[in-house]
Amino acid sequence: MAVGVYAQESQKVVLFIEGYGGDTTGISSFEDIGSSNFASALRQEGFLVQSTSATKGIDIGSAQVLVINRPYKAIPQPEINKIKSFVESGGGLFLIGDNKKWNIDPVINPLSSNFGIGFNGNQLAEPIENTKDDVHNLLIKDFSNHAITSGVEVIGYFGGGYLTTTSENIVGSTTKESWIDINDNSRLDGKTEPYNKFSVIAAAEYGQGRVVAIADGTLFENLNYGNYDSNKLAINSIKWLSGDITESADTRGLSLSNVSTVYKYVTLYIILLIL
Repeated sequence: MAVGVYAQESQKVVLFIEGYGGDTTGISSFEDIGSSNFASALRQEGFLVQSTSATKGIDIGSAQVLVINRPYKAIPQPEINKIKSFVESGGGLFLIGDNKKWNIDPVINPLSSNFGIGFNGNQLAEPIENTKDDVHNLLIKDFSNHAITSGVEVIGYFGGGYLTTTSENIVGSTTKESWIDINDNSRLDGKTEPYNKFSVIAAAEYGQGRVVAIADGTLFENLNYGNYDSNKLAINSIKWLSGDITESADTRGLSLSNVSTVYKYVTLYIILLIL
């Protein structure tokens, strides 16, 4: 059963599905790893935020966006099928993973693979000079031109894994100096640990719907929410998933009226140059 109040006609509903492991990370949790700050920020943006602890027969109801945060309990195939159909029909899905200590990969991948996205929980690392005091505390600064990264310059990525997906879905990446710290010893073992640029944030379209995936949940914890630009990334993602942001990546932040205005000014500028 979803927890929340009835939505006003103009409100869009964000449903956090917490039955697969959200007991400590949920929107009602005020602990450091809880998501109450994230939920509060969404309410301030005009969203109706609900949660459900159900694991079977989940009532998606009137939700526009589903959020699954760090699941570590198996998602039944009928629920995977339901979520897949929800996205295909125009819904939004926000998938949040983390490193292998959470045992998320075998739970989330049967769902995420439907949208061409894979999670890997091996921690990423970078040289200490690129990080926040620890090789696993990455500072992500490489973002592609996409609506969800508008205004985002840097995010803290603390102990997260990485994503596998096609290049057009990648919107956030590490530097080329990062490596997969398979043995968690904080050192690069060049013969056994790959090092390169790795994908950490993905945005994909599926049917009429949209999916955002990120392989680190620390950004949205109460302890870290608002650090760097995590809040901008979070709100942008939900807005894009809900359809509040509909423009393509090449015209992000520009409505049709704004595009028309810009076109008029550019045309006038060219005419003045000719004169």
